[in-house]
Amino acid sequence: MARSLVTIVALVGLGTGLAAQDPNQVGRRYRSLVDTERRFAAASVELGSRAAFRTYLTRDAVIFRPGPVNGWDTVARQSDDGITLEWAPTRAELSQAGDLGLTVGVWRRTDAEGGRTFGRYVTLWQRTIEGSWRVVADIGTAAPNDLDWPVSVEAGSLTPRTGGIDLSEQAVDARLDALRNADQTAEAIDRMHPAVEAWRNGQAPRIGAEAVVDLAAREAVVREQVDVVIARSGDLGYGYGSAEVAGGAAGGYLRVWSRGPDGWAVLLDVVTAG
Repeated sequence: MARSLVTIVALVGLGTGLAAQDPNQVGRRYRSLVDTERRFAAASVELGSRAAFRTYLTRDAVIFRPGPVNGWDTVARQSDDGITLEWAPTRAELSQAGDLGLTVGVWRRTDAEGGRTFGRYVTLWQRTIEGSWRVVADIGTAAPNDLDWPVSVEAGSLTPRTGGIDLSEQAVDARLDALRNADQTAEAIDRMHPAVEAWRNGQAPRIGAEAVVDLAAREAVVREQVDVVIARSGDLGYGYGSAEVAGGAAGGYLRVWSRGPDGWAVLLDVVTAG
């Protein structure tokens, strides 16, 4: 491991339980997350991607170039050079605690000569104490052709929890350990969410457990975990690190996880190696 720390988002200062969600509050948080994503995207077009990322990234945010690097420092060294980077969300997810969210969508990059490239992205967001959202991880893959530009955002496909969440130290540690171990043995079909997707550069997404497990068996990605992060409610998390594919260039990976009654399951698997 490049880093042994296993992180839990915004745990300090909480008690030992988390109550069931207020639907009105959930709706407001979804809207605030999607609105923030759209402001982020608008800033990229208006001010340039460098300024936009420097505005919305946390100081320790992770981006992939193609392996995991510190986003804040990397973006500070880049120049837009006439490049316009646009994106739009198609889907948003939110932890029950409302402290960790993700947005999934499509991107389009236009260079100074008018050449275009296209792809998909996923961004992980942390909600601050003040209630604003900041990017903690961002990864994308290229697509061979332009993708449909979304006009709406799908929200909340994860199964909501109706009861309280145990936030005792023992329960938190158990969920962290379970995700850390799951992230290192994720290729088994019983680790897959029914709606799981796998993204690879220049390829169509694989959708569904069987398709994703089949891909994993054929491509033989070697991964080295760097860190694992979970929401304080223990229902949403992600793991990331470096990745290598036989015969291809090194890169990185990011897996998004959801936790249901049967434990952690892969919701999205993105690999930039190859």
